[in-house]
Amino acid sequence: MNLTRLFFVSATALTVSTVVGCSAILQDPIYDSVMRSVKSENLKDDVKSYQIGWLGQALLEPQARNQVAKKLVENAPQISTVGMSAVDASLAAQMTTDLAVGQLGSGMGDAVGAAFFVGGMALSLLAGDGSLNTTSVVLLPAEMDGEALDSAEKAKAAAERLMVKSYQLAANKFGYSLQCEYSCERFPSVYRMQRQSEADTSAFIYAAEDVAIYFEDFEIIAPEQTQIIDSMATGFNVAWRSNFNNDAAIYLMQNPKLDENGKVLITPNDKAPAGWAIIGDNRFFKTDFGQSMLREVYANPYMIFGAANNHPKVAYYDGVVYRYISNSRPNAFDKIVLPF
Repeated sequence: MNLTRLFFVSATALTVSTVVGCSAILQDPIYDSVMRSVKSENLKDDVKSYQIGWLGQALLEPQARNQVAKKLVENAPQISTVGMSAVDASLAAQMTTDLAVGQLGSGMGDAVGAAFFVGGMALSLLAGDGSLNTTSVVLLPAEMDGEALDSAEKAKAAAERLMVKSYQLAANKFGYSLQCEYSCERFPSVYRMQRQSEADTSAFIYAAEDVAIYFEDFEIIAPEQTQIIDSMATGFNVAWRSNFNNDAAIYLMQNPKLDENGKVLITPNDKAPAGWAIIGDNRFFKTDFGQSMLREVYANPYMIFGAANNHPKVAYYDGVVYRYISNSRPNAFDKIVLPF
């Protein structure tokens, strides 16, 4: 076979495979759902953008995270301190003073400043520009539902209850059930969300009937170095938070693989933190139903979820979906995604 003939055969094979590949994608029932366009409006509040930037800092470049922290300190007098103690407010004022003279220097200011850069260095090891593709964070006050969270153990239990309850309420709102199927006493856990006969999903292009939810185990800490900035970002006095910016990870698998008993299949996996994993279609976050459900799940000020590998790139927090394009600016979250 001469080179001309070889090139022709190779080019023809490539063309056929490309056509078949595109055809398969276009016939995928989830494709149109993932590609459904959204409408956005400008977020005209820079301070709110800085607050979301701090909470979703793992999605930003390290230098942008440092700028976000400084912007929050600069705007401390404008940020509502309702729910924050007088001590916290005075420390925020001291940090503002430190910044005004050109340094994040004394007392808590110095500790927080060090934490920013250490965090930036740690995250920079994980991706090319120092950012993560996803972030999932829980932040809690010192008391919830009348219970004093006076230990890490109590705070961890409260965080787990909050996460499950948030998914439970959202599932029920859309006509889905939610039941635990594996490791129900403590995280890591697997829950299963199934569409009920009364569910109306006609507003969505694609809504899976069966979804497995994996809640990763995580450490919860008292954020001594970042407590003031955390509190300014949330608007309440943060006493506890998940340890790292994607430590409280959650994975949702559409149409999960099931075992012989009809339960979600638990597969040994030595690369997974728990030593096991679940298998399914991981595009739930990208579907129109998934996006709408996440808006409901994260309709409280204690949890944030963000994804850079979605279109658009977003963060879900307190019932609002914040959008960003470039992750190199302190006010990166400059748009709000409107509901479908």
